[in-house]
Amino acid sequence: MSINEIAKRCNITKKAVQYYVEQGLLCPLSLENGYREFTEEDASILKKIVLYRQLNLSISEIKIVLENLKIK
Repeated sequence: MSINEIAKRCNITKKAVQYYVEQGLLCPLSLENGYREFTEEDASILKKIVLYRQLNLSISEIKIVLENLKIK
């Protein structure tokens, strides 16, 4: 899905999605044309990020939480 689609699905701005990608919280597939392709897994991760931000976790804290979720 495109960045616009994932932003709409997670009810956040496109700029917020771009920021989370820049911070390394999301790693979408980069297509040959320069666009990013987001998966259902990316959408699931992004929904968690949005929740954690609502709980006032910092980006560095969210990185730790997401890393710990991958380990388990």
